[in-house]
Amino acid sequence: MIVRADVKCYFCGHVAGAVEGEYATLARKHSFIPLSQRDERTVRANGSLRCPRCDGPVFLEGVEHVRPRRPHVELTAADFAEPLYGDRKAS
Repeated sequence: MIVRADVKCYFCGHVAGAVEGEYATLARKHSFIPLSQRDERTVRANGSLRCPRCDGPVFLEGVEHVRPRRPHVELTAADFAEPLYGDRKAS
């Protein structure tokens, strides 16, 4: 199950972004989504997360289930050119 949670600072309360990943391994393996370019500094070289504002520790808040996205399919007029049920026309 894929989940998303906000990354929030214990000290100043700043929300730096969100993490997304599998529920069972969210604390270790995740994708970090920063809210702004400045918040990209949240991820340290060793992979740990710290507040970009005050360098304080962060925690995950508001964990919610994320629906898997369906691939986007673009339809053209050619997709609708052939009748759906063969060459017979409805009477």
